[in-house]
Amino acid sequence: GFSAADALKVYSLPALLAQLKTQIDHPNVTLIPGYFERSLTAKLRKQFAFRPALLVDIDVDLYVSSIQCLSWLFEQRILRPGSFVRYDDWRNIGQPHGEARAHREASLRYNVTWRNLGGGYEMGARGLNSREWQVVTVGSPRGLPWGQRELERAMRAVQSPEAMWRSFVRP
Repeated sequence: GFSAADALKVYSLPALLAQLKTQIDHPNVTLIPGYFERSLTAKLRKQFAFRPALLVDIDVDLYVSSIQCLSWLFEQRILRPGSFVRYDDWRNIGQPHGEARAHREASLRYNVTWRNLGGGYEMGARGLNSREWQVVTVGSPRGLPWGQRELERAMRAVQSPEAMWRSFVRP
């Protein structure tokens, strides 16, 4: 339903990328085709002069895409303290799937603390405005991502939305 190729009636990848580039008409835009697990590589980081991100808008819907995206951003040190992340499909703090799940797992894996831009934690039908976050710190006390054992222990410790809030957002 959101196919640029169908909308523009252009089905050759090089021609489609060229057409999109003219439609966007901005000199600093680079289009990188492909699924994240194939396109988000260390080689890509070296190929382009990525700077630390000010704002990342994660609109990838699925857990697997979200965790691949977040992992690459943290591993390549593009998301740093001060960076903002906005999620398109995160509806409430207790959401157990999709972008929310990827956020929780990436937070544990890379020991990230966040500031939620929606304010304090609120119980209720709408819950916390958990779509916009700011990175406060990244890295374990040793400055490295957690190992599998530490990650599994931390995942078991995070059982409730309130516990997640306390784990990920520190004043």
